[in-house]
Amino acid sequence: MIFIKKTFTKIVEYFKYHYGPLPDKNKKDDEIKENSISFRIDEWNRFYIKIKLDLDNNASCEEFGKMLFFLQDGRYEQNIVDAFVDMATKRLIKTDNVQKVMSGWTALLAQNLNHQTSPCIKPTEVFK
Repeated sequence: MIFIKKTFTKIVEYFKYHYGPLPDKNKKDDEIKENSISFRIDEWNRFYIKIKLDLDNNASCEEFGKMLFFLQDGRYEQNIVDAFVDMATKRLIKTDNVQKVMSGWTALLAQNLNHQTSPCIKPTEVFK
């Protein structure tokens, strides 16, 4: 039994050292040291971006830059969809609201895709 406890403790210490301790659930968002970005819409449909850069070491700043690139590149789309589905399944948000968000999002994605596939210069403009 003591061997299992020591092994478990070593495993926990390994992950704490390499990946950091788990966030404290009792801390408020303002008390947590992090680099983050949040997008908000208020009750009057005004759009806000809030950026928090508490961690100023090179690695944290570079990872934040990668996160912004991946966000813009669309690599988090599935993660965002999964988060919405998970929250709706757990009834943390209304399913109707998730459907409205997804509808608006997919409509803009489809519109953007159509815009990207159309030629910048139409052949009829060049060859008259």
